[in-house]
Amino acid sequence: MHDITFQWPPGHFGIDGNQHADNSARNAYESGVKEAIPLSRIDAASKIRSLARDVMHSMWNTSGFLHTRLHRLDPSFQLQVPLGLSRSETTVLGRLWLDVSFTNSFAHRIGIADSAACDHCGSEESIAHVLCYSPHYSSQ
Repeated sequence: MHDITFQWPPGHFGIDGNQHADNSARNAYESGVKEAIPLSRIDAASKIRSLARDVMHSMWNTSGFLHTRLHRLDPSFQLQVPLGLSRSETTVLGRLWLDVSFTNSFAHRIGIADSAACDHCGSEESIAHVLCYSPHYSSQ
């Protein structure tokens, strides 16, 4: 059987340079002077995204947002664009989600077309019509 005694000396014990560093740090802390350290571009962008997300979450269920197309589409604010899409693919997907793809129905709704009818069959030219029902687009 062995007797072992542990002794824990302070890490800076008797080392002048470390004592000086400790004193400088203590003085700086006690002075109350704060110096801003600039953020990197990546850190700044991350902080801005985080703040924007927080603001959007706080506004999401207010009366100004409750009746918007986006709120009806995603009331829990969970919808996310799949990773790996190009900017143009993301734009198309967003337009499909929000029902603002440039169809005759949308053009009529915003007042730049006389009719919402499909040019080929006369039914309302909605996104569902173009993608699923139009005989004109069925072969494409």
